Amino acid sequence: MAKRMSRGKKNKLMVYIVIAIAGGGLVFSSILAAFLPGAMVGSSNLPAQNDESYIASLEQRIAQLNANLEQSPDNFYLLANLGHSYFDLGRVQARVTGNEKAVETYLQALEVYGRALQINPDDVDVRVNRAIMAFWSDKLDLAEEEFEKAIELNPNHTKAHYNHAIFLYFGRNNPTAAIASWNKVIELNPADAQELVTQARGFVAQVQSESNTLRGDPNQFNLNEPNN
Repeated sequence: MAKRMSRGKKNKLMVYIVIAIAGGGLVFSSILAAFLPGAMVGSSNLPAQNDESYIASLEQRIAQLNANLEQSPDNFYLLANLGHSYFDLGRVQARVTGNEKAVETYLQALEVYGRALQINPDDVDVRVNRAIMAFWSDKLDLAEEEFEKAIELNPNHTKAHYNHAIFLYFGRNNPTAAIASWNKVIELNPADAQELVTQARGFVAQVQSESNTLRGDPNQFNLNEPNN
Protein backbone atom coordinates (compact mmCIF):
# COMPACT_ATOMS: atom_id res chain seq x y z
CA MET A 1 0.00 0.00 0.00
CA ALA A 2 1.28 3.46 -0.84
CA LYS A 3 2.51 5.43 2.14
CA ARG A 4 2.33 9.13 2.85
CA MET A 5 5.58 11.01 3.06
CA SER A 6 6.86 11.01 6.62
CA ARG A 7 6.77 14.25 8.59
CA GLY A 8 10.52 14.03 9.08
CA LYS A 9 11.22 13.91 5.38
CA LYS A 10 8.82 16.77 4.68
CA ASN A 11 10.46 18.92 7.31
CA LYS A 12 13.96 18.02 6.19
CA LEU A 13 13.10 18.89 2.60
CA MET A 14 11.70 22.24 3.69
CA VAL A 15 14.98 23.00 5.43
CA TYR A 16 17.34 22.53 2.52
CA ILE A 17 15.33 23.17 -0.66
CA VAL A 18 14.97 26.57 -2.22
CA ILE A 19 14.59 25.77 -5.90
CA ALA A 20 13.83 27.99 -8.87
CA ILE A 21 11.04 26.50 -10.95
CA ALA A 22 12.45 26.64 -14.45
CA GLY A 23 9.06 26.67 -16.14
CA GLY A 24 7.65 29.60 -14.21
CA GLY A 25 10.52 31.26 -12.39
CA LEU A 26 9.01 30.32 -9.05
CA VAL A 27 11.11 30.35 -5.90
CA PHE A 28 9.20 28.72 -3.08
CA SER A 29 10.87 27.39 0.06
CA SER A 30 8.79 24.28 0.61
CA ILE A 31 8.46 20.73 -0.60
CA LEU A 32 6.41 21.94 -3.57
CA ALA A 33 9.47 23.76 -4.80
CA ALA A 34 11.11 20.43 -5.49
CA PHE A 35 8.86 19.86 -8.47
CA LEU A 36 9.34 21.48 -11.85
CA PRO A 37 6.08 21.67 -13.81
CA GLY A 38 6.36 20.08 -17.21
CA ALA A 39 4.92 23.16 -18.89
CA MET A 40 3.01 25.93 -17.21
CA VAL A 41 1.46 27.92 -20.05
CA GLY A 42 0.41 31.26 -18.62
CA SER A 43 1.80 30.38 -15.21
CA SER A 44 3.13 33.24 -13.14
CA ASN A 45 5.31 33.52 -10.07
CA LEU A 46 3.75 33.00 -6.70
CA PRO A 47 3.73 36.50 -5.21
CA ALA A 48 5.60 37.30 -2.05
CA GLN A 49 2.53 39.19 -0.86
CA ASN A 50 -1.01 40.11 -1.95
CA ASP A 51 -1.94 36.45 -1.86
CA GLU A 52 -5.66 37.16 -1.65
CA SER A 53 -5.48 39.23 -4.84
CA TYR A 54 -3.51 36.53 -6.59
CA ILE A 55 -5.97 33.84 -5.53
CA ALA A 56 -8.83 36.01 -6.78
CA SER A 57 -7.13 36.44 -10.16
CA LEU A 58 -6.62 32.68 -10.47
CA GLU A 59 -10.23 31.99 -9.53
CA GLN A 60 -11.33 34.50 -12.17
CA ARG A 61 -9.14 32.80 -14.76
CA ILE A 62 -10.57 29.40 -13.78
CA ALA A 63 -14.12 30.69 -14.09
CA GLN A 64 -13.40 32.08 -17.55
CA LEU A 65 -11.76 28.88 -18.73
CA ASN A 66 -14.69 26.82 -17.47
CA ALA A 67 -17.07 29.13 -19.30
CA ASN A 68 -15.05 28.73 -22.49
CA LEU A 69 -15.05 24.96 -22.06
CA GLU A 70 -18.83 24.94 -21.99
CA GLN A 71 -18.62 26.05 -25.63
CA SER A 72 -15.62 23.88 -26.52
CA PRO A 73 -15.52 20.94 -24.08
CA ASP A 74 -12.88 19.05 -26.09
CA ASN A 75 -10.45 21.94 -26.48
CA PHE A 76 -7.10 20.59 -25.35
CA TYR A 77 -5.55 24.04 -24.95
CA LEU A 78 -8.36 25.20 -22.65
CA LEU A 79 -8.22 22.02 -20.60
CA ALA A 80 -4.43 22.19 -20.23
CA ASN A 81 -4.57 25.80 -19.11
CA LEU A 82 -7.39 25.06 -16.69
CA GLY A 83 -5.23 22.33 -15.20
CA HIS A 84 -2.30 24.75 -14.97
CA SER A 85 -4.52 27.32 -13.25
CA TYR A 86 -5.64 24.80 -10.63
CA PHE A 87 -1.98 23.80 -10.26
CA ASP A 88 -1.02 27.42 -9.52
CA LEU A 89 -3.99 27.93 -7.21
CA GLY A 90 -3.09 24.84 -5.21
CA ARG A 91 0.48 26.04 -4.81
CA VAL A 92 -0.52 29.38 -3.34
CA GLN A 93 -3.24 27.79 -1.20
CA ALA A 94 -0.63 25.45 0.27
CA ARG A 95 1.25 28.49 1.48
CA VAL A 96 -1.73 30.55 2.62
CA THR A 97 -4.27 28.07 3.98
CA GLY A 98 -2.35 24.82 4.33
CA ASN A 99 -2.47 21.52 2.51
CA GLU A 100 -6.07 20.52 3.24
CA LYS A 101 -7.56 23.20 0.99
CA ALA A 102 -4.76 22.82 -1.52
CA VAL A 103 -5.39 19.09 -1.93
CA GLU A 104 -8.97 19.81 -3.01
CA THR A 105 -7.52 21.99 -5.75
CA TYR A 106 -4.87 19.45 -6.71
CA LEU A 107 -7.66 16.91 -7.21
CA GLN A 108 -9.40 19.32 -9.55
CA ALA A 109 -6.17 19.75 -11.51
CA LEU A 110 -5.77 15.97 -11.60
CA GLU A 111 -9.23 15.53 -13.10
CA VAL A 112 -8.81 18.28 -15.69
CA TYR A 113 -5.38 17.06 -16.78
CA GLY A 114 -6.93 13.62 -17.19
CA ARG A 115 -9.56 15.05 -19.54
CA ALA A 116 -6.83 16.81 -21.50
CA LEU A 117 -4.86 13.58 -21.85
CA GLN A 118 -7.91 11.78 -23.19
CA ILE A 119 -7.70 14.20 -26.11
CA ASN A 120 -3.93 14.26 -26.46
CA PRO A 121 -2.42 11.30 -24.58
CA ASP A 122 1.07 11.97 -25.91
CA ASP A 123 1.52 15.38 -24.28
CA VAL A 124 4.39 14.67 -21.90
CA ASP A 125 4.29 18.08 -20.20
CA VAL A 126 0.67 17.66 -19.13
CA ARG A 127 1.36 14.09 -18.04
CA VAL A 128 4.26 15.24 -15.85
CA ASN A 129 2.05 17.90 -14.27
CA ARG A 130 -0.67 15.31 -13.65
CA ALA A 131 1.87 13.04 -11.97
CA ILE A 132 2.82 15.89 -9.62
CA MET A 133 -0.82 16.54 -8.79
CA ALA A 134 -1.37 12.83 -8.15
CA PHE A 135 1.58 12.85 -5.75
CA TRP A 136 0.19 15.84 -3.88
CA SER A 137 -3.24 14.23 -3.74
CA ASP A 138 -1.60 11.20 -2.09
CA LYS A 139 -2.36 9.00 -5.09
CA LEU A 140 1.11 7.55 -5.31
CA ASP A 141 0.36 4.62 -7.61
CA LEU A 142 -1.23 6.97 -10.13
CA ALA A 143 1.71 9.36 -9.83
CA GLU A 144 4.15 6.54 -10.56
CA GLU A 145 2.06 5.40 -13.52
CA GLU A 146 2.02 8.89 -15.02
CA PHE A 147 5.74 9.46 -14.50
CA GLU A 148 6.58 6.14 -16.12
CA LYS A 149 4.28 6.83 -19.06
CA ALA A 150 5.80 10.29 -19.55
CA ILE A 151 9.32 8.86 -19.65
CA GLU A 152 8.20 6.09 -21.98
CA LEU A 153 6.80 8.72 -24.36
CA ASN A 154 9.94 10.86 -24.19
CA PRO A 155 13.00 9.21 -22.60
CA ASN A 156 14.91 12.50 -22.89
CA HIS A 157 12.37 14.69 -21.10
CA THR A 158 14.59 16.26 -18.46
CA LYS A 159 11.83 17.48 -16.16
CA ALA A 160 10.12 14.10 -16.25
CA HIS A 161 13.28 12.43 -14.93
CA TYR A 162 13.89 15.20 -12.39
CA ASN A 163 10.36 15.08 -11.00
CA HIS A 164 10.32 11.30 -11.05
CA ALA A 165 13.43 11.35 -8.88
CA ILE A 166 11.72 13.66 -6.38
CA PHE A 167 8.76 11.29 -6.30
CA LEU A 168 10.94 8.20 -5.90
CA TYR A 169 12.84 9.70 -2.98
CA PHE A 170 10.13 11.49 -1.07
CA GLY A 171 7.11 9.44 -2.17
CA ARG A 172 8.56 5.94 -2.43
CA ASN A 173 11.52 6.23 -0.04
CA ASN A 174 13.77 4.78 -2.75
CA PRO A 175 17.01 6.80 -2.75
CA THR A 176 18.81 4.40 -5.10
CA ALA A 177 16.22 4.79 -7.86
CA ALA A 178 15.97 8.52 -7.19
CA ILE A 179 19.72 8.98 -7.65
CA ALA A 180 19.54 7.04 -10.92
CA SER A 181 16.86 9.44 -12.20
CA TRP A 182 18.76 12.54 -11.09
CA ASN A 183 21.87 11.13 -12.76
CA LYS A 184 19.82 10.83 -15.96
CA VAL A 185 19.16 14.58 -15.73
CA ILE A 186 22.89 15.17 -15.34
CA GLU A 187 23.61 12.85 -18.28
CA LEU A 188 21.11 14.66 -20.53
CA ASN A 189 22.69 18.00 -19.51
CA PRO A 190 20.36 20.24 -21.57
CA ALA A 191 21.94 23.54 -22.53
CA ASP A 192 18.76 25.44 -21.71
CA ALA A 193 18.35 23.94 -18.23
CA GLN A 194 21.73 24.11 -16.56
CA GLU A 195 20.19 25.22 -13.27
CA LEU A 196 18.14 22.05 -13.31
CA VAL A 197 21.31 19.99 -13.76
CA THR A 198 22.90 21.85 -10.87
CA GLN A 199 19.91 21.10 -8.66
CA ALA A 200 20.05 17.42 -9.64
CA ARG A 201 23.71 17.29 -8.64
CA GLY A 202 22.81 18.92 -5.34
CA PHE A 203 20.12 16.33 -4.64
CA VAL A 204 22.49 13.47 -5.45
CA ALA A 205 25.11 14.87 -3.08
CA GLN A 206 22.49 15.43 -0.37
CA VAL A 207 21.00 11.95 -0.63
CA GLN A 208 24.41 10.28 -0.73
CA SER A 209 25.46 12.29 2.31
CA GLU A 210 22.33 11.21 4.17
CA SER A 211 22.97 7.61 3.18
CA ASN A 212 26.51 7.77 4.54
CA THR A 213 25.26 9.35 7.77
CA LEU A 214 22.63 6.66 8.22
CA ARG A 215 25.19 3.93 7.72
CA GLY A 216 27.33 5.55 10.41
CA ASP A 217 24.44 6.10 12.86
CA PRO A 218 21.26 4.14 12.04
CA ASN A 219 19.36 5.93 14.81
CA GLN A 220 20.00 9.46 13.56
CA PHE A 221 17.02 9.49 11.18
CA ASN A 222 14.01 7.21 11.47
CA LEU A 223 12.83 6.89 7.89
CA ASN A 224 9.95 4.68 9.03
CA GLU A 225 8.58 7.11 11.61
CA PRO A 226 4.77 7.40 11.93
CA ASN A 227 3.13 8.98 8.93
CA ASN A 228 1.05 12.14 9.04
